[in-house]
Amino acid sequence: MGRYIIRRLLYVFLVIILITMVTFLIFYVMPATDPSIQFAGRIPTPAIRAAVKHQFGLDKPLWQQYGLFVGRLFKGDKYGWPGLGFSFYTRSPIREEIFSRAIVTFQLAAGAAVVWVLLGIPIGIVSALRRRTFTDRAAMGFALFGVSAPVFWLGLMALFVFWQHLHWTLGTGYVAVTHNPGEWFGHMVLPWCVLALLFAAFYARMVRGNLLETLGEVTSGRPGRKGSRNAR
Repeated sequence: MGRYIIRRLLYVFLVIILITMVTFLIFYVMPATDPSIQFAGRIPTPAIRAAVKHQFGLDKPLWQQYGLFVGRLFKGDKYGWPGLGFSFYTRSPIREEIFSRAIVTFQLAAGAAVVWVLLGIPIGIVSALRRRTFTDRAAMGFALFGVSAPVFWLGLMALFVFWQHLHWTLGTGYVAVTHNPGEWFGHMVLPWCVLALLFAAFYARMVRGNLLETLGEVTSGRPGRKGSRNAR
């Protein structure tokens, strides 16, 4: 048991290292343009660009930049913990940008979770109870569509149909729930449904399969019980 726990902890440590390395390579090595150009003014001279690189630590070897990146990530930086630095594009701390969007992201995730549970479980139950009927085929067709449809395409189609043509939703934008609950719900309901469709389809198929398996076990067990009673 102790070896298993140690092995798992080593795997977690290895995964964290790999994630930090991939993240570092994506955001520090792969940009097509030099980030120092954005901070060197309209007429960047080599001396100014060199000073900007030195200020941001971009003149250091790659392994030293990675070490600084990991150190700030775990120990924090001047913007707080975790040390995510600041964006070369927006010139603002990344930590503040993430936290400013965290509330909206949580509202999207929580609302989509409620929608997919309210859709997936009833559809799976009805499909299992009406097996091999039109209702079952329609429910499984819905599940197949939900699993197969890309979310980005589904979102655009939902905006095209329910916002532009039917005018059932408020479309793009966001209004805080404390400012106007009605407009907040009108803006959030369409993203909730789009995000929930994939998981609702998965839940429907899972509930249907588990319920059919349970019903099959109950049905197959009844003759044995009757036979045992008659034998008595």
